[in-house]
Amino acid sequence: MKKCLSLILSVVLVLTLCACGQDAPADTEPSQTTAPTDAPTEPSSCAHVLEVTQSTAATCTEAGRTVSTCTLCGEEFTEEIPALGHSLTAASCTARPVCTLCGYASGSALGHVYTDGVCIHCGDVLPQDVPTDCQHDYVLSQQTAPTCTGEGSMEYQCSKCGHTYSQTIGATGHRFSEATCTAPKTCIICAQTEGNALGHSYQDGTCSRCGEADPDAHKEVTFTVTIRSDKGVYIEGISVSVYTHGSTPAATGITNAKGVATMTLMSADSYRLVLSDVPAGLTAKESYTFSSTRVNINLTTVAVISPTDHSNANYKVGSAMGDFTLTDTDGKTYNLSALLQEKDMVVLNFWFTTCYWCLQEFPHFEEVAQKYDNIQLLALDPFDSKASISHFKDQNGYTFPMISETIGLAEGFGITGYPTTVFIGSNGQILSIITGAFPSLEALEDHINTLLK
Repeated sequence: MKKCLSLILSVVLVLTLCACGQDAPADTEPSQTTAPTDAPTEPSSCAHVLEVTQSTAATCTEAGRTVSTCTLCGEEFTEEIPALGHSLTAASCTARPVCTLCGYASGSALGHVYTDGVCIHCGDVLPQDVPTDCQHDYVLSQQTAPTCTGEGSMEYQCSKCGHTYSQTIGATGHRFSEATCTAPKTCIICAQTEGNALGHSYQDGTCSRCGEADPDAHKEVTFTVTIRSDKGVYIEGISVSVYTHGSTPAATGITNAKGVATMTLMSADSYRLVLSDVPAGLTAKESYTFSSTRVNINLTTVAVISPTDHSNANYKVGSAMGDFTLTDTDGKTYNLSALLQEKDMVVLNFWFTTCYWCLQEFPHFEEVAQKYDNIQLLALDPFDSKASISHFKDQNGYTFPMISETIGLAEGFGITGYPTTVFIGSNGQILSIITGAFPSLEALEDHINTLLK
Protein backbone atom coordinates (compact mmCIF):
# COMPACT_ATOMS: atom_id res chain seq x y z
CA MET A 1 0.00 0.00 0.00
CA LYS A 2 2.78 2.40 0.93
CA LYS A 3 4.57 1.66 -2.32
CA CYS A 4 1.40 2.36 -4.29
CA LEU A 5 0.85 5.68 -2.53
CA SER A 6 4.47 6.75 -3.09
CA LEU A 7 4.17 5.93 -6.77
CA ILE A 8 1.06 8.08 -7.10
CA LEU A 9 2.71 11.03 -5.35
CA SER A 10 5.76 10.77 -7.62
CA VAL A 11 3.61 10.92 -10.71
CA VAL A 12 1.80 14.00 -9.42
CA LEU A 13 5.11 15.74 -8.65
CA VAL A 14 6.51 15.08 -12.10
CA LEU A 15 3.40 16.43 -13.80
CA THR A 16 3.55 19.58 -11.63
CA LEU A 17 7.19 20.23 -12.49
CA CYS A 18 6.50 19.80 -16.19
CA ALA A 19 3.67 22.30 -16.04
CA CYS A 20 5.85 24.82 -14.21
CA GLY A 21 8.64 24.47 -16.78
CA GLN A 22 6.51 25.70 -19.70
CA ASP A 23 7.03 29.34 -20.94
CA ALA A 24 4.32 31.73 -19.78
CA PRO A 25 2.54 33.55 -22.63
CA ALA A 26 3.83 37.10 -23.27
CA ASP A 27 1.75 39.91 -21.92
CA THR A 28 -0.20 41.64 -24.72
CA GLU A 29 -1.77 45.08 -24.80
CA PRO A 30 -5.47 45.29 -25.45
CA SER A 31 -6.16 45.92 -29.12
CA GLN A 32 -6.94 49.53 -30.01
CA THR A 33 -8.84 50.86 -33.05
CA THR A 34 -7.34 53.99 -34.61
CA ALA A 35 -9.81 56.22 -36.43
CA PRO A 36 -8.78 56.78 -40.05
CA THR A 37 -7.41 60.24 -40.70
CA ASP A 38 -9.78 60.77 -43.61
CA ALA A 39 -12.90 59.93 -41.64
CA PRO A 40 -15.81 62.07 -42.78
CA THR A 41 -16.77 65.04 -40.64
CA GLU A 42 -20.14 65.24 -39.01
CA PRO A 43 -22.72 66.33 -41.54
CA SER A 44 -24.36 69.73 -41.13
CA SER A 45 -27.38 69.68 -38.86
CA CYS A 46 -29.27 72.08 -41.15
CA ALA A 47 -32.12 70.53 -43.13
CA HIS A 48 -31.30 72.62 -46.15
CA VAL A 49 -34.11 74.29 -48.03
CA LEU A 50 -32.56 75.37 -51.31
CA GLU A 51 -33.57 78.19 -53.58
CA VAL A 52 -31.93 78.82 -56.95
CA THR A 53 -30.27 82.25 -56.78
CA GLN A 54 -28.22 82.18 -59.97
CA SER A 55 -28.43 80.11 -63.14
CA THR A 56 -26.33 80.07 -66.30
CA ALA A 57 -27.64 77.85 -69.08
CA ALA A 58 -25.29 75.38 -70.73
CA THR A 59 -24.53 75.87 -74.43
CA CYS A 60 -23.23 73.48 -77.04
CA THR A 61 -19.62 74.27 -76.12
CA GLU A 62 -19.71 75.75 -72.62
CA ALA A 63 -20.86 74.29 -69.35
CA GLY A 64 -23.62 75.96 -67.38
CA ARG A 65 -23.95 76.47 -63.67
CA THR A 66 -26.66 76.62 -61.04
CA VAL A 67 -26.08 78.26 -57.68
CA SER A 68 -28.55 77.47 -54.91
CA THR A 69 -28.67 79.06 -51.47
CA CYS A 70 -30.15 77.54 -48.34
CA THR A 71 -32.91 79.82 -47.11
CA LEU A 72 -32.27 78.63 -43.55
CA CYS A 73 -28.50 78.87 -43.07
CA GLY A 74 -27.33 80.77 -46.14
CA GLU A 75 -24.91 78.07 -47.36
CA GLU A 76 -24.36 78.05 -51.12
CA PHE A 77 -24.27 74.98 -53.36
CA THR A 78 -22.95 75.03 -56.93
CA GLU A 79 -23.88 72.47 -59.53
CA GLU A 80 -22.17 72.39 -62.93
CA ILE A 81 -24.26 71.59 -65.98
CA PRO A 82 -22.20 69.82 -68.71
CA ALA A 83 -21.95 71.39 -72.14
CA LEU A 84 -24.71 70.11 -74.39
CA GLY A 85 -22.54 69.33 -77.40
CA HIS A 86 -23.61 70.02 -80.97
CA SER A 87 -26.65 68.25 -82.36
CA LEU A 88 -25.70 68.03 -86.05
CA THR A 89 -28.00 67.29 -88.94
CA ALA A 90 -26.89 64.73 -91.50
CA ALA A 91 -24.84 66.03 -94.42
CA SER A 92 -26.53 66.07 -97.81
CA CYS A 93 -25.15 66.37 -101.29
CA THR A 94 -25.30 70.16 -101.13
CA ALA A 95 -25.36 71.03 -97.38
CA ARG A 96 -22.91 70.63 -94.54
CA PRO A 97 -24.00 69.22 -91.18
CA VAL A 98 -25.54 72.04 -89.08
CA CYS A 99 -26.19 72.12 -85.31
CA THR A 100 -29.90 72.37 -84.66
CA LEU A 101 -29.22 74.17 -81.36
CA CYS A 102 -26.78 76.91 -82.26
CA GLY A 103 -26.45 76.85 -86.07
CA TYR A 104 -22.78 75.81 -86.04
CA ALA A 105 -21.80 74.26 -89.41
CA SER A 106 -19.24 71.44 -89.52
CA GLY A 107 -17.55 69.39 -92.20
CA SER A 108 -18.54 69.43 -95.87
CA ALA A 109 -21.47 68.49 -98.03
CA LEU A 110 -21.33 64.96 -99.44
CA GLY A 111 -21.39 66.09 -103.02
CA HIS A 112 -23.25 64.28 -105.78
CA VAL A 113 -22.00 60.88 -106.89
CA TYR A 114 -23.44 60.19 -110.33
CA THR A 115 -23.84 56.79 -111.88
CA ASP A 116 -25.37 56.70 -115.34
CA GLY A 117 -26.20 60.40 -114.97
CA VAL A 118 -28.10 60.03 -111.68
CA CYS A 119 -26.80 60.86 -108.16
CA ILE A 120 -26.76 57.73 -106.05
CA HIS A 121 -27.50 59.83 -102.92
CA CYS A 122 -30.26 62.20 -103.88
CA GLY A 123 -31.36 61.23 -107.37
CA ASP A 124 -30.18 64.49 -108.93
CA VAL A 125 -29.97 64.22 -112.74
CA LEU A 126 -26.96 65.50 -114.66
CA PRO A 127 -27.42 68.65 -116.78
CA GLN A 128 -28.41 68.17 -120.42
CA ASP A 129 -25.10 69.47 -121.80
CA VAL A 130 -23.02 66.67 -120.27
CA PRO A 131 -21.28 64.58 -122.96
CA THR A 132 -22.94 61.21 -123.52
CA ASP A 133 -19.93 59.27 -124.81
CA CYS A 134 -18.95 58.30 -121.27
CA GLN A 135 -20.69 56.54 -118.45
CA HIS A 136 -19.71 59.33 -116.12
CA ASP A 137 -18.80 58.85 -112.50
CA TYR A 138 -18.75 62.39 -111.10
CA VAL A 139 -17.20 63.13 -107.76
CA LEU A 140 -16.91 66.47 -105.91
CA SER A 141 -13.62 68.09 -106.81
CA GLN A 142 -13.96 71.61 -105.39
CA GLN A 143 -16.41 73.41 -103.12
CA THR A 144 -16.94 77.08 -102.24
CA ALA A 145 -19.21 77.46 -99.25
CA PRO A 146 -22.06 79.95 -99.49
CA THR A 147 -22.22 82.86 -97.08
CA CYS A 148 -25.20 84.60 -95.54
CA THR A 149 -25.41 86.98 -98.47
CA GLY A 150 -23.31 85.32 -101.20
CA GLU A 151 -23.75 82.18 -103.30
CA GLY A 152 -21.41 79.20 -103.10
CA SER A 153 -20.53 76.59 -105.73
CA MET A 154 -19.77 72.88 -106.07
CA GLU A 155 -17.58 71.60 -108.92
CA TYR A 156 -17.75 67.99 -110.04
CA GLN A 157 -15.32 66.01 -112.19
CA CYS A 158 -15.84 62.69 -113.93
CA SER A 159 -13.31 60.16 -112.69
CA LYS A 160 -13.39 58.48 -116.10
CA CYS A 161 -13.17 61.25 -118.69
CA GLY A 162 -12.26 64.29 -116.65
CA HIS A 163 -15.33 66.31 -117.70
CA THR A 164 -16.33 68.94 -115.12
CA TYR A 165 -19.45 70.91 -114.38
CA SER A 166 -20.55 73.26 -111.57
CA GLN A 167 -23.63 73.81 -109.47
CA THR A 168 -24.55 77.02 -107.64
CA ILE A 169 -25.50 76.91 -103.98
CA GLY A 170 -27.81 79.67 -102.82
CA ALA A 171 -26.86 82.08 -100.02
CA THR A 172 -27.78 80.74 -96.60
CA GLY A 173 -29.34 83.98 -95.35
CA HIS A 174 -28.72 85.35 -91.86
CA ARG A 175 -29.66 83.37 -88.78
CA PHE A 176 -30.13 85.99 -86.09
CA SER A 177 -30.06 85.25 -82.41
CA GLU A 178 -32.45 87.16 -80.19
CA ALA A 179 -31.34 90.58 -78.94
CA THR A 180 -30.17 90.75 -75.33
CA CYS A 181 -29.82 93.55 -72.82
CA THR A 182 -26.30 94.28 -74.03
CA ALA A 183 -26.21 93.00 -77.61
CA PRO A 184 -28.45 93.49 -80.67
CA LYS A 185 -29.70 90.64 -82.84
CA THR A 186 -26.54 88.89 -84.10
CA CYS A 187 -26.15 86.44 -86.98
CA ILE A 188 -24.71 83.17 -85.61
CA ILE A 189 -22.96 82.57 -88.96
CA CYS A 190 -21.32 85.88 -89.89
CA ALA A 191 -21.81 87.96 -86.70
CA GLN A 192 -23.65 90.76 -88.54
CA THR A 193 -25.94 92.71 -86.20
CA GLU A 194 -29.42 94.11 -86.66
CA GLY A 195 -31.17 96.76 -84.57
CA ASN A 196 -30.08 97.69 -81.06
CA ALA A 197 -29.56 95.98 -77.75
CA LEU A 198 -32.67 95.87 -75.57
CA GLY A 199 -31.02 97.64 -72.65
CA HIS A 200 -31.50 96.65 -69.05
CA SER A 201 -34.90 96.88 -67.41
CA TYR A 202 -34.13 97.35 -63.74
CA GLN A 203 -36.76 96.59 -61.12
CA ASP A 204 -35.92 96.65 -57.42
CA GLY A 205 -32.21 96.80 -58.24
CA THR A 206 -32.12 93.85 -60.70
CA CYS A 207 -32.66 93.58 -64.46
CA SER A 208 -35.90 91.69 -65.08
CA ARG A 209 -34.47 90.16 -68.27
CA CYS A 210 -30.90 89.09 -67.45
CA GLY A 211 -30.69 89.33 -63.67
CA GLU A 212 -27.80 91.81 -63.68
CA ALA A 213 -27.63 94.07 -60.64
CA ASP A 214 -28.40 97.74 -61.21
CA PRO A 215 -25.10 99.59 -60.69
CA ASP A 216 -27.01 102.71 -59.61
CA ALA A 217 -29.25 100.92 -57.13
CA HIS A 218 -28.70 101.58 -53.45
CA LYS A 219 -26.48 104.56 -54.24
CA GLU A 220 -26.51 107.63 -52.05
CA VAL A 221 -28.07 110.69 -53.68
CA THR A 222 -28.55 114.29 -52.60
CA PHE A 223 -32.23 115.19 -52.55
CA THR A 224 -33.01 118.91 -52.81
CA VAL A 225 -36.47 120.40 -52.46
CA THR A 226 -37.29 124.09 -52.90
CA ILE A 227 -40.61 125.39 -51.55
CA ARG A 228 -42.20 128.73 -52.34
CA SER A 229 -45.66 130.19 -52.53
CA ASP A 230 -47.51 130.51 -55.80
CA LYS A 231 -46.52 134.19 -55.61
CA GLY A 232 -42.82 133.28 -55.68
CA VAL A 233 -42.01 133.79 -52.00
CA TYR A 234 -39.56 131.24 -50.53
CA ILE A 235 -40.97 129.56 -47.44
CA GLU A 236 -38.71 128.89 -44.45
CA GLY A 237 -39.28 126.37 -41.65
CA ILE A 238 -41.30 123.73 -43.50
CA SER A 239 -40.47 120.16 -42.45
CA VAL A 240 -39.95 117.80 -45.40
CA SER A 241 -40.13 113.99 -45.06
CA VAL A 242 -38.98 111.89 -48.04
CA TYR A 243 -40.25 108.32 -48.41
CA THR A 244 -38.92 105.70 -50.83
CA HIS A 245 -41.02 102.78 -49.55
CA GLY A 246 -42.94 101.84 -46.45
CA SER A 247 -44.08 104.17 -43.71
CA THR A 248 -40.68 105.29 -42.38
CA PRO A 249 -39.08 108.39 -43.94
CA ALA A 250 -35.82 107.77 -45.77
CA ALA A 251 -34.71 111.31 -44.86
CA THR A 252 -36.06 114.50 -43.29
CA GLY A 253 -35.13 118.16 -43.54
CA ILE A 254 -36.31 121.72 -42.88
CA THR A 255 -36.35 124.50 -45.46
CA ASN A 256 -33.96 127.40 -44.88
CA ALA A 257 -34.44 131.11 -45.58
CA LYS A 258 -34.20 130.38 -49.32
CA GLY A 259 -36.92 127.75 -49.08
CA VAL A 260 -34.41 124.91 -49.62
CA ALA A 261 -34.07 121.62 -47.73
CA THR A 262 -31.20 119.29 -48.67
CA MET A 263 -31.07 115.64 -47.60
CA THR A 264 -28.94 112.57 -48.32
CA LEU A 265 -30.62 109.19 -48.86
CA MET A 266 -30.40 106.00 -50.91
CA SER A 267 -31.54 106.29 -54.52
CA ALA A 268 -34.93 104.94 -55.61
CA ASP A 269 -37.16 104.88 -58.68
CA SER A 270 -39.56 107.38 -57.09
CA TYR A 271 -39.82 109.57 -54.01
CA ARG A 272 -42.87 110.62 -51.99
CA LEU A 273 -42.76 113.90 -50.06
CA VAL A 274 -44.89 114.89 -47.09
CA LEU A 275 -44.80 118.48 -45.80
CA SER A 276 -45.57 119.61 -42.26
CA ASP A 277 -45.38 122.88 -40.29
CA VAL A 278 -46.86 124.68 -43.29
CA PRO A 279 -47.62 128.31 -42.33
CA ALA A 280 -51.21 129.41 -41.99
CA GLY A 281 -52.58 130.75 -45.21
CA LEU A 282 -50.68 128.28 -47.39
CA THR A 283 -52.19 125.04 -48.67
CA ALA A 284 -50.11 121.90 -49.36
CA LYS A 285 -51.13 118.58 -50.87
CA GLU A 286 -51.32 115.49 -48.68
CA SER A 287 -48.20 114.19 -50.45
CA TYR A 288 -46.12 114.75 -53.60
CA THR A 289 -44.54 112.06 -55.80
CA PHE A 290 -41.43 112.66 -57.94
CA SER A 291 -38.88 110.57 -59.83
CA SER A 292 -36.11 113.18 -59.79
CA THR A 293 -33.96 114.32 -56.86
CA ARG A 294 -34.32 118.06 -57.52
CA VAL A 295 -37.85 119.18 -56.71
CA ASN A 296 -39.72 122.50 -56.77
CA ILE A 297 -43.03 122.81 -54.94
CA ASN A 298 -45.35 125.82 -55.13
CA LEU A 299 -47.84 126.09 -52.29
CA THR A 300 -51.22 127.70 -52.84
CA THR A 301 -51.92 130.89 -50.89
CA VAL A 302 -55.31 131.56 -49.36
CA ALA A 303 -57.06 134.84 -48.68
CA VAL A 304 -56.51 137.03 -45.61
CA ILE A 305 -57.58 135.12 -42.53
CA SER A 306 -59.42 136.41 -39.46
CA PRO A 307 -57.59 135.22 -36.35
CA THR A 308 -59.22 135.48 -32.95
CA ASP A 309 -55.91 136.49 -31.33
CA HIS A 310 -53.11 138.24 -33.21
CA SER A 311 -50.70 137.87 -30.28
CA ASN A 312 -50.59 134.07 -30.70
CA ALA A 313 -50.70 134.00 -34.51
CA ASN A 314 -46.96 133.20 -34.97
CA TYR A 315 -46.73 135.13 -38.21
CA LYS A 316 -43.75 134.51 -40.48
CA VAL A 317 -42.76 134.82 -44.13
CA GLY A 318 -45.22 132.85 -46.25
CA SER A 319 -48.03 133.06 -43.73
CA ALA A 320 -51.40 134.55 -44.61
CA MET A 321 -51.84 137.76 -42.68
CA GLY A 322 -54.73 137.98 -40.27
CA ASP A 323 -57.23 140.70 -40.98
CA PHE A 324 -57.27 143.75 -38.72
CA THR A 325 -58.80 147.19 -38.33
CA LEU A 326 -56.72 150.04 -36.84
CA THR A 327 -57.30 153.78 -36.27
CA ASP A 328 -54.50 156.33 -36.68
CA THR A 329 -53.84 159.48 -34.63
CA ASP A 330 -56.02 161.51 -36.99
CA GLY A 331 -59.02 159.23 -36.42
CA LYS A 332 -58.86 157.51 -39.81
CA THR A 333 -59.63 153.76 -39.90
CA TYR A 334 -57.61 151.22 -41.90
CA ASN A 335 -58.85 147.70 -42.62
CA LEU A 336 -56.35 145.26 -44.13
CA SER A 337 -58.85 143.42 -46.36
CA ALA A 338 -60.13 146.69 -47.77
CA LEU A 339 -56.60 148.04 -48.30
CA LEU A 340 -55.53 144.96 -50.26
CA GLN A 341 -58.41 145.46 -52.67
CA GLU A 342 -56.93 148.84 -53.59
CA LYS A 343 -53.18 148.48 -53.04
CA ASP A 344 -50.49 146.15 -54.34
CA MET A 345 -48.75 146.05 -50.97
CA VAL A 346 -49.29 147.01 -47.33
CA VAL A 347 -46.18 147.86 -45.26
CA LEU A 348 -46.26 147.64 -41.46
CA ASN A 349 -43.40 149.44 -39.71
CA PHE A 350 -43.06 148.66 -35.98
CA TRP A 351 -41.32 151.46 -34.05
CA PHE A 352 -41.48 153.68 -30.92
CA THR A 353 -40.83 157.39 -30.38
CA THR A 354 -37.43 157.09 -28.65
CA CYS A 355 -35.99 154.45 -31.02
CA TYR A 356 -32.92 156.07 -32.60
CA TRP A 357 -32.76 153.85 -35.68
CA CYS A 358 -36.51 154.11 -36.21
CA LEU A 359 -36.14 157.87 -36.46
CA GLN A 360 -33.21 157.52 -38.88
CA GLU A 361 -35.23 155.58 -41.46
CA PHE A 362 -38.52 157.51 -41.20
CA PRO A 363 -37.45 160.07 -43.85
CA HIS A 364 -37.07 157.16 -46.31
CA PHE A 365 -40.58 155.96 -45.51
CA GLU A 366 -41.93 159.47 -46.00
CA GLU A 367 -40.39 159.49 -49.49
CA VAL A 368 -41.96 156.10 -50.28
CA ALA A 369 -45.37 157.23 -48.97
CA GLN A 370 -45.25 160.24 -51.27
CA LYS A 371 -43.93 158.33 -54.30
CA TYR A 372 -45.85 155.01 -54.37
CA ASP A 373 -49.62 155.34 -54.72
CA ASN A 374 -49.97 151.52 -54.88
CA ILE A 375 -48.43 150.99 -51.42
CA GLN A 376 -50.03 151.69 -48.04
CA LEU A 377 -47.58 152.37 -45.19
CA LEU A 378 -48.76 152.01 -41.57
CA ALA A 379 -46.37 152.95 -38.74
CA LEU A 380 -47.35 150.92 -35.63
CA ASP A 381 -46.08 151.90 -32.16
CA PRO A 382 -46.89 149.21 -29.54
CA PHE A 383 -45.47 151.21 -26.57
CA ASP A 384 -46.42 154.89 -26.70
CA SER A 385 -49.81 156.51 -26.16
CA LYS A 386 -51.90 157.90 -28.95
CA ALA A 387 -51.21 161.43 -27.70
CA SER A 388 -47.43 160.93 -27.65
CA ILE A 389 -47.49 159.48 -31.17
CA SER A 390 -49.67 162.33 -32.44
CA HIS A 391 -47.27 164.90 -30.96
CA PHE A 392 -44.28 163.13 -32.56
CA LYS A 393 -45.97 163.07 -35.95
CA ASP A 394 -46.91 166.73 -35.89
CA GLN A 395 -43.49 167.75 -34.61
CA ASN A 396 -41.69 165.96 -37.48
CA GLY A 397 -44.21 166.69 -40.23
CA TYR A 398 -44.74 163.10 -41.41
CA THR A 399 -47.79 162.44 -43.59
CA PHE A 400 -48.08 158.63 -43.46
CA PRO A 401 -50.41 157.08 -40.85
CA MET A 402 -49.03 156.55 -37.32
CA ILE A 403 -50.96 154.24 -35.03
CA SER A 404 -50.92 153.12 -31.40
CA GLU A 405 -50.88 149.33 -31.91
CA THR A 406 -52.78 147.61 -29.10
CA ILE A 407 -54.16 144.45 -30.78
CA GLY A 408 -51.07 142.21 -30.34
CA LEU A 409 -49.57 142.42 -33.83
CA ALA A 410 -46.05 142.93 -32.49
CA GLU A 411 -46.40 139.79 -30.35
CA GLY A 412 -47.85 137.89 -33.32
CA PHE A 413 -44.66 138.59 -35.28
CA GLY A 414 -42.45 137.85 -32.28
CA ILE A 415 -40.73 141.22 -32.66
CA THR A 416 -37.77 141.74 -30.32
CA GLY A 417 -35.79 144.31 -32.34
CA TYR A 418 -36.84 147.73 -33.54
CA PRO A 419 -37.49 148.89 -36.14
CA THR A 420 -39.02 145.84 -37.84
CA THR A 421 -40.83 146.19 -41.16
CA VAL A 422 -43.36 143.72 -42.56
CA PHE A 423 -44.30 143.64 -46.26
CA ILE A 424 -47.72 142.11 -47.12
CA GLY A 425 -48.63 141.21 -50.71
CA SER A 426 -51.92 141.95 -52.41
CA ASN A 427 -53.14 138.40 -51.74
CA GLY A 428 -52.61 138.79 -47.98
CA GLN A 429 -49.41 136.76 -47.84
CA ILE A 430 -46.46 137.98 -45.77
CA LEU A 431 -43.70 138.51 -48.33
CA SER A 432 -40.85 139.74 -46.16
CA ILE A 433 -39.93 140.61 -42.56
CA ILE A 434 -36.92 142.92 -42.11
CA THR A 435 -35.46 143.64 -38.66
CA GLY A 436 -33.28 146.77 -38.52
CA ALA A 437 -33.39 150.13 -40.25
CA PHE A 438 -33.03 150.54 -44.00
CA PRO A 439 -29.77 152.50 -44.43
CA SER A 440 -30.99 154.51 -47.43
CA LEU A 441 -33.97 155.30 -49.60
CA GLU A 442 -32.35 153.30 -52.41
CA ALA A 443 -32.13 150.19 -50.21
CA LEU A 444 -35.79 150.53 -49.23
CA GLU A 445 -36.95 151.07 -52.81
CA ASP A 446 -34.85 148.18 -54.12
CA HIS A 447 -36.50 145.85 -51.61
CA ILE A 448 -40.00 147.09 -52.47
CA ASN A 449 -39.46 146.81 -56.20
CA THR A 450 -38.12 143.27 -55.84
CA LEU A 451 -41.25 142.21 -53.96
CA LEU A 452 -43.58 143.90 -56.44
CA LYS A 453 -42.15 141.97 -59.42
